[in-house]
Amino acid sequence: MPIDTDTWRRPEHAVVTVIARSGLAVFGADERDWLLAWRYSNHLAPVFDGGLVLVTEHGWVDFMSERGASKPSITRP
Repeated sequence: MPIDTDTWRRPEHAVVTVIARSGLAVFGADERDWLLAWRYSNHLAPVFDGGLVLVTEHGWVDFMSERGASKPSITRP
């Protein structure tokens, strides 16, 4: 199938840290600890650009853009 060059866009990629936990999809103390860990270890692995995504059974939320939705989500066993 040929690529429609009028609507085709180059794929976008990003390095993000994904935190999966139970509870509401709201950033709190646990996520603050992850951000501090990245901040102080960034000289060891300089790949963190602030991308942090929290995923719970209620949905997901992106720390930087504050975008989120109910799907995808994690499922509880």
